[in-house]
Amino acid sequence: APVRLIAAAPRSMRVTSKLFNILHLDPRQLLLTARSVKLIHELFCMLDVEDKGHLDDLAFVGFMLGSTNMTEAEAYKVFDIFDVDSNGSIEFDEFYLIACILIACKDGQQKQFLLHHSR
Repeated sequence: APVRLIAAAPRSMRVTSKLFNILHLDPRQLLLTARSVKLIHELFCMLDVEDKGHLDDLAFVGFMLGSTNMTEAEAYKVFDIFDVDSNGSIEFDEFYLIACILIACKDGQQKQFLLHHSR
């Protein structure tokens, strides 16, 4: 799925949310630190306004539109890619991966991230 997100994103996709400025991947594992996981989980819970433990397409697309320069159609395509169990929602584990990819893109580490996690 990480490869498909980057493929689905426009070539000039940028992370625009200032929230991501304070988040970085651990340089050795290219994963979030425990502190960053907590922040991402808090963000997920804020987006999950109905407290169902998942994000529907509207909440997810709103997040992507507010966090990147993606179009609405591109954000829906990313939703479809990461809804791996096809249940019409994004759970935290899927959201976590998306957050890692966005942070990797912001920091110019998308190639390293993909190489490290595609094994």
